[in-house]
Amino acid sequence: GFIALITPAFLVIPLMWWIGKRADHPRVRGAIRGLLLAAAGLLLSAAMPLTQDALTGPFALAVILTSFGLLTFTKIDSAWIMAGAAAAGLSTLLF
Repeated sequence: GFIALITPAFLVIPLMWWIGKRADHPRVRGAIRGLLLAAAGLLLSAAMPLTQDALTGPFALAVILTSFGLLTFTKIDSAWIMAGAAAAGLSTLLF
Protein backbone atom coordinates (compact mmCIF):
# COMPACT_ATOMS: atom_id res chain seq x y z
CA GLY A 1 0.00 0.00 0.00
CA PHE A 2 2.53 2.59 1.09
CA ILE A 3 5.03 1.62 -1.62
CA ALA A 4 2.31 2.03 -4.25
CA LEU A 5 1.58 5.47 -2.84
CA ILE A 6 5.16 6.81 -2.90
CA THR A 7 6.53 5.08 -6.02
CA PRO A 8 5.01 7.52 -8.55
CA ALA A 9 6.58 10.46 -6.73
CA PHE A 10 10.03 8.86 -6.94
CA LEU A 11 9.54 8.04 -10.62
CA VAL A 12 8.40 11.53 -11.57
CA ILE A 13 11.64 13.23 -10.48
CA PRO A 14 13.98 11.40 -12.89
CA LEU A 15 11.29 11.42 -15.58
CA MET A 16 10.98 15.22 -15.37
CA TRP A 17 14.78 15.54 -15.55
CA TRP A 18 14.85 13.33 -18.66
CA ILE A 19 11.94 15.18 -20.31
CA GLY A 20 13.48 18.56 -19.46
CA LYS A 21 16.64 17.70 -21.36
CA ARG A 22 14.62 16.61 -24.41
CA ALA A 23 11.78 19.13 -24.36
CA ASP A 24 12.77 20.56 -27.74
CA HIS A 25 12.33 17.23 -29.52
CA PRO A 26 9.03 17.18 -31.49
CA ARG A 27 8.02 13.72 -30.27
CA VAL A 28 8.59 14.62 -26.64
CA ARG A 29 6.71 17.88 -27.12
CA GLY A 30 3.82 15.95 -28.69
CA ALA A 31 3.80 13.46 -25.83
CA ILE A 32 3.72 16.29 -23.28
CA ARG A 33 0.84 17.93 -25.15
CA GLY A 34 -1.04 14.62 -25.22
CA LEU A 35 -0.51 14.08 -21.50
CA LEU A 36 -1.69 17.61 -20.77
CA LEU A 37 -4.88 17.07 -22.77
CA ALA A 38 -5.47 13.70 -21.10
CA ALA A 39 -5.07 15.27 -17.65
CA ALA A 40 -7.47 18.07 -18.58
CA GLY A 41 -10.00 15.48 -19.76
CA LEU A 42 -9.70 13.55 -16.51
CA LEU A 43 -10.20 16.72 -14.47
CA LEU A 44 -13.24 17.64 -16.53
CA SER A 45 -14.76 14.17 -16.23
CA ALA A 46 -14.27 14.27 -12.46
CA ALA A 47 -15.64 17.82 -12.14
CA MET A 48 -18.85 17.29 -14.11
CA PRO A 49 -20.61 14.99 -11.58
CA LEU A 50 -19.53 17.28 -8.74
CA THR A 51 -20.93 20.28 -10.59
CA GLN A 52 -24.23 18.52 -11.24
CA ASP A 53 -24.54 17.66 -7.55
CA ALA A 54 -23.63 21.20 -6.47
CA LEU A 55 -25.99 22.95 -8.87
CA THR A 56 -29.17 22.88 -6.79
CA GLY A 57 -30.84 26.18 -7.67
CA PRO A 58 -30.48 29.72 -8.96
CA PHE A 59 -28.42 30.90 -5.98
CA ALA A 60 -25.91 28.09 -6.45
CA LEU A 61 -25.70 28.94 -10.16
CA ALA A 62 -25.01 32.58 -9.28
CA VAL A 63 -22.23 31.56 -6.88
CA ILE A 64 -20.70 29.23 -9.48
CA LEU A 65 -20.78 31.83 -12.25
CA THR A 66 -19.47 34.59 -9.98
CA SER A 67 -16.63 32.38 -8.77
CA PHE A 68 -15.77 31.40 -12.34
CA GLY A 69 -15.77 35.03 -13.43
CA LEU A 70 -13.57 36.11 -10.54
CA LEU A 71 -11.11 33.27 -11.13
CA THR A 72 -10.96 33.93 -14.86
CA PHE A 73 -10.89 37.71 -15.10
CA THR A 74 -9.27 38.94 -11.88
CA LYS A 75 -6.12 38.27 -9.94
CA ILE A 76 -7.90 37.49 -6.66
CA ASP A 77 -6.37 34.52 -4.88
CA SER A 78 -8.46 31.37 -5.23
CA ALA A 79 -8.48 30.84 -1.46
CA TRP A 80 -10.41 34.11 -1.01
CA ILE A 81 -12.87 33.15 -3.73
CA MET A 82 -13.47 29.76 -2.08
CA ALA A 83 -13.91 31.44 1.29
CA GLY A 84 -16.41 33.90 -0.19
CA ALA A 85 -18.34 31.11 -1.92
CA ALA A 86 -18.41 29.11 1.32
CA ALA A 87 -19.64 32.16 3.26
CA ALA A 88 -22.34 32.75 0.66
CA GLY A 89 -23.41 29.12 0.88
CA LEU A 90 -23.49 29.20 4.67
CA SER A 91 -25.48 32.42 4.62
CA THR A 92 -28.31 30.54 2.89
CA LEU A 93 -28.58 28.34 5.97
CA LEU A 94 -28.95 31.34 8.24
CA PHE A 95 -31.52 33.26 6.22
